This record gives sequence, structure tokens and C-alpha cells, in this order.
Amino acid sequence: MSSLQYQKRVRLHMARVRMTEGMDAASAAFEFGYDSASQFNREYRRLFGLPPMRDIKARQLVEGEQDHREVHSLTPFLLARQFRTVHRD
Repeated sequence: MSSLQYQKRVRLHMARVRMTEGMDAASAAFEFGYDSASQFNREYRRLFGLPPMRDIKARQLVEGEQDHREVHSLTPFLLARQFRTVHRD
């Protein structure tokens, strides 16, 4: 990988982080040195497989499902703990 390719990947990863924090794709493109939002979209899609906003929405959906699974995996433990607390008296 050339230094230019490395720099491009780093900028795209940094833009991805900013978009997960709520920044829109056009603003992220300009913040990380892209003069053209369409060029940013093309390069982003080439690297991550989806256009920027679809990628971010997909990542948020996956993170939400992981949070949901974590809550469900804790539920039996929390119910048992609550049961012991209530019936201790």
C-alpha cells in the first residue's frame, strides 16, 4: 500500500467515526480534505462496501442489536437477583 493509499484510508476511517457521532457525509467529506462529496462517496463505498449514510445506519442497527442481546443475556441474572431480594424478608 502506498503512502497516498494509507492516508486516504486513514481519512476515510476518521470520517466514518465523525459520522457515527452525528456529522453528515458532506461535512465529513470537506472536513477530511475532499473537495467533492461525490468523490468522497465513491471512495468511501469502495473501502467500506456501502455509501456513507447507509453504512452508518447499518452500523447503528448492528450496535443496537448487540445492546439488545446484552440486555437479554443479563435478564435471567437480574430477575433472579430481584427475586432473592424481594423474597428475603
